[in-house]
Amino acid sequence: MRASARRVALGLMLALAAVGAAVPGVADGQADERPWELTKGPRLRRIATHGSKVWGHLFGFVARDGRCGDEILWITWSAKANLDDLRGERAQVRISSGAVEGIVTPAITATTRVGTTHVFVLTNFAASEALTSLLAANETADVAIVGPPELVERLEVRSDEFGLAAYAHARGVMLEDCEPGDGERGDDT
Repeated sequence: MRASARRVALGLMLALAAVGAAVPGVADGQADERPWELTKGPRLRRIATHGSKVWGHLFGFVARDGRCGDEILWITWSAKANLDDLRGERAQVRISSGAVEGIVTPAITATTRVGTTHVFVLTNFAASEALTSLLAANETADVAIVGPPELVERLEVRSDEFGLAAYAHARGVMLEDCEPGDGERGDDT
């Protein structure tokens, strides 16, 4: 990725983080439940919640205006080691919720350094209705990065837990706020 493209990707990540706000009615103040935040960009919406082990870990989804029903998985993770050489590679991520677990393969789409920590984004993986329904029906999701080995060996924290109590509500707010495109019906996507 060229330097200008990296700056654009980093700018988008930072802009999304800067305008994030807790979804009204989502946070109830319980210590064991992290609120889900809705972040609005120029043409997209993202919902995400923080990890229970590392505050900087995010787990959520993005919906783009015009394609509201096509939700994209969004995971932000951290490492002490540089991951720039892995940009563009696919990771293997195990998501466990309730008695069900599966492997998804999002791409490492962006990397940046914040102080001594390297932050990277895993995305570009379309969420199935089975996945979103599973998450809506459970209280937590355990997310573990399990591959490739050259990624896993650089991680100090390879798994984290994310609260789902407010996920269904946050998802509804995100999809309601999303601008439908031609052929989409706002509430039915």
